[in-house]
Amino acid sequence: LRDAHATVELGLTFLRPATQLPLLAQADVLRLGRRLCSVAVRIAPEQAPERLVAHASTTWALSG
Repeated sequence: LRDAHATVELGLTFLRPATQLPLLAQADVLRLGRRLCSVAVRIAPEQAPERLVAHASTTWALSG
């Protein structure tokens, strides 16, 4: 696997019940280095993007 990636860290915080569907997730790359990639994710109802239902952060180890 030349371009395999491994999860180094994963955090997920639930803020409120997801009562409005569908949900929309927006991911932003915070830092992309040679070995690590850090990403933040915001999850909210599509019709009310300011009302976050959850947020996550993750870091991946990159290879290849």
